[in-house]
Amino acid sequence: MSAPIKAPFWAVISGLVIVSAAVLLLAYRVAPVPEHIHVHLSISVDGVQLVVPANTGIDPVTNVAMPLHTHDTTGIVHVESPVTRTFTLGEFFQDSWHEPLDTTHVGAFTVSPTETLTVFVNQEPVTGDPADIVLTNKLDIDLVFSPLGTPAVASAPFDWPPQY
Repeated sequence: MSAPIKAPFWAVISGLVIVSAAVLLLAYRVAPVPEHIHVHLSISVDGVQLVVPANTGIDPVTNVAMPLHTHDTTGIVHVESPVTRTFTLGEFFQDSWHEPLDTTHVGAFTVSPTETLTVFVNQEPVTGDPADIVLTNKLDIDLVFSPLGTPAVASAPFDWPPQY
């Protein structure tokens, strides 16, 4: 029979901390998320479709995702939160993307005197501050900059992949 392995106290404590952190991370990864919905976001400027960046709201070092985030460039915004509550488009822009959103700003773009910003929700124009749009499952949001006098047109309805 071999002799028991003796480890310094600090090594035992460090090992317990690492194992505990791994168990908590695993529990977080596999536990059901009470709030789990998806929204599609399109942004166009004078007819040019912009890309909503992949991994918006995901820390590049730790890979930890904020409740509002993207995984790819499809424009699908994932709402995954341990708490069920109301989330808004403004929260995605400000907290996850770190970009402004209001009646005259969409990220780096500002409405100029020669253009308009039209907001569409499920292909219907809406008024008010786009930051206040409440996110609900499979909502289709279009933020459209167009020249004054040119009617803004919403994108075609988003074709949701089957996994959503």
